Amino acid sequence: MWSVCRILLIAGVVTVAVGTAAANVICPVTDDTWIAMDIPGGNYGSAVWMHVRTERGYHFLWSWDALVRFDLSSIPPGEFVESATLLLYYCRNAGPDPVGRELGCYQIRGDWDESTVTWDTEPETALARTAEADVPSDFAWMEWDVTADVRAMAGNDVPNYGWRILDEDYWWWPEAPVTSFCSKEYGDNPPCLEVVLGTTAVESRSWSSIKALFR
Repeated sequence: MWSVCRILLIAGVVTVAVGTAAANVICPVTDDTWIAMDIPGGNYGSAVWMHVRTERGYHFLWSWDALVRFDLSSIPPGEFVESATLLLYYCRNAGPDPVGRELGCYQIRGDWDESTVTWDTEPETALARTAEADVPSDFAWMEWDVTADVRAMAGNDVPNYGWRILDEDYWWWPEAPVTSFCSKEYGDNPPCLEVVLGTTAVESRSWSSIKALFR
């Protein structure tokens, strides 16, 4: 167990929000798939891999994007979300090695279903990235910090439509790298959302007691 401390200065009064991390929650994936710009009517909800590829290049390229969504019902109402991490297992690649390529994570803003979604019916996606992660040199878990998104979703401030993973790095040659992740249909290493929960309470404290928290 470990403590969480936030110091607030409101109207000249020092208050402290102090909490204790309660548990780690693994939120199961409900939908995972990929959509292909060059096969706009294709649906891949039953595929064992999710592929990601850039469309930005010197030569004309087609974007492939991964979509994932998780069941957040294991987060109790009103529980403080200390952190949330989206994890996808990088399990294969195609074409040139994608090592070092930066993959962006974007919150999805429209409803979708893995069994029906296609490029033609792609859901709306946020304009700003939630997070980014670089493709490692070996097959391994990749992580994106989605804490702010999960706090908003758990608090019902925004709907839970999941995230979209994009490769937006430029590529100079005809064949672009493909980064592939295990889907839940693969069996091993399915997509995972790891959430650290904590409880908070706000109380007034003297400055000396506040400093003691950090000793």
